[in-house]
Amino acid sequence: MTLLQILIAGGEVISLDYYNMDADQLKKIITSEISAVKYNGLRGTFTTWGLPVINHGDVAVLNDDRYTERNGKYLVESVDISFGVNGYRQEVGLERSVS
Repeated sequence: MTLLQILIAGGEVISLDYYNMDADQLKKIITSEISAVKYNGLRGTFTTWGLPVINHGDVAVLNDDRYTERNGKYLVESVDISFGVNGYRQEVGLERSVS
């Protein structure tokens, strides 16, 4: 058994297990796997006002004037709604970028 760990920029480690392979075969796999698992997009959550209402499964279009490479459409994974003295807020969790 061969354990392959790929360290992606940003500190993410991905472990893959392969059996009965030599070094040349593993190099080919690393080259193909790193492009498949590397993610160039935003992750995490952001807080917004209550309107417009955002629902799980919606697509959020995010634009950043300073860092235009971050612009894109992201699938909404979660929405946590809160009410209080500060008003109606939504904490939106992003899943992945979509085309």
